[in-house]
Amino acid sequence: MLRKLKWIAPAMALAIFALFFGRSLRADDASTTQPSAAATGSIAVTVLDSSGKPAAGVRVRLAVPHSRSADSSTTRPAPLTGTTDDNGSYTFTGVAPGNYSVAAQVKGGGHARARVTLAAQGENGAAPTATVTVNLPAAQQ
Repeated sequence: MLRKLKWIAPAMALAIFALFFGRSLRADDASTTQPSAAATGSIAVTVLDSSGKPAAGVRVRLAVPHSRSADSSTTRPAPLTGTTDDNGSYTFTGVAPGNYSVAAQVKGGGHARARVTLAAQGENGAAPTATVTVNLPAAQQ
């Protein structure tokens, strides 16, 4: 009977070793893990007229700007569009981190542009957010 039980002590020692060191390795890995590259955030756009008042009903477009050094084989994401509310605001959600161009177009053809960067991660682990204000020139309102 002792021969049959000889394997129990080494097996238990191995199990305790794996349990103890396995947890500490997982804890170390968790503290150094980088946030997911797939994290998305939001970009809040405010459009103002030349007097500084909110411009409602303005079409806004968020796009990845053209780059002269960009590789022609890479595909750019499709632009996102929306219309400002009574406060001259529109928020794009589900936006990947990166550099963007915001265009505001008024009925009748007038427009203005601005650039904005969405960081890879927000403060204290929150989703990243960015804000940008687009100022319309007087002749384009």
